[in-house]
Formats: sequence, C-alpha cells, structure tokens
Amino acid sequence: MADLLYLLRARWSLVIVPQAVWDESRYVGDTAALHRLDAARAEGWLEVRHALHNDDVARLRAKLDAGESEAIALALELKAEWLLIDELKGRNVAKQLGLAVTGTLGLLIWAKMSGRSPSLRELIDLVESRGELYLSQELKESALVAVGE
Repeated sequence: MADLLYLLRARWSLVIVPQAVWDESRYVGDTAALHRLDAARAEGWLEVRHALHNDDVARLRAKLDAGESEAIALALELKAEWLLIDELKGRNVAKQLGLAVTGTLGLLIWAKMSGRSPSLRELIDLVESRGELYLSQELKESALVAVGE
C-alpha cells in the first residue's frame, strides 16, 4: 500500500494510522516502502495514534487481530468519516458498529473515477503483484465493469 500513498493523500487531507497497524507495517521488509511511510508521517498528513479506549480494543481482540481491533476502536473514538479496512470480518464488525468502511479496492475505484488513474486494472494488478491484496476474479470483474473497463 505504500506505493499508493499518493492516492491516500489525494483522497483525504489527513490519514490516521493506528499504532498497531503502523507497527505491523514495520515488518514488511521493503525499505523503500518504509521510507515512503516515514516521509508521509514527517510531512504531517499521516499520523500514528493509539486508541485511547483499551477496553474497546480488548473486546474487539476477541474477534479480530490487533491492527483491525485498534483501527475500529480508533475510528469510533475519532468519529472518523471513513475506515479503510480490507479484511471481511473486520469490515463486518465495523459496519455493525455504524462505521462507514471502504477498502483498498474502494480507494482504487475512487482513483479511477476521479481521474487520478487511467486504469483500474493496472492499479489492481500492482497491488496484487506485491501481495498487498487478494481479490476474487468475480469481485475484480465486477469492479472493472462498474468503472467501464
């Protein structure tokens, strides 16, 4: 996802990353990606924060991993406009809690529809080739048809 930081910045003026997700990102092994993440943080449009309500995080941890749990808890605390989350179980929990969710595919569709990318297929191929996202063939085809590709 670090290769697509420009899309996050174009879509939202401020992106808040939960500390647990930030910590997970440090283990990707891609030094260039880590430098891009650090640069985005230094520029101030990407912030890293802890969820303050640890009891919410603990309750969510019964169902979800650390990153998803803290992301949902932080989105609730901040009354976030959007929660960017890909994992289906986490998306479902977030929706049940009243959060508006989108995922990487939603961001890629936005990039295509807003003219920031000429090809949704190329964006999908990029994230899939890096192992950053898996989409079923049916979901890919549906998204491509929806944007006229």
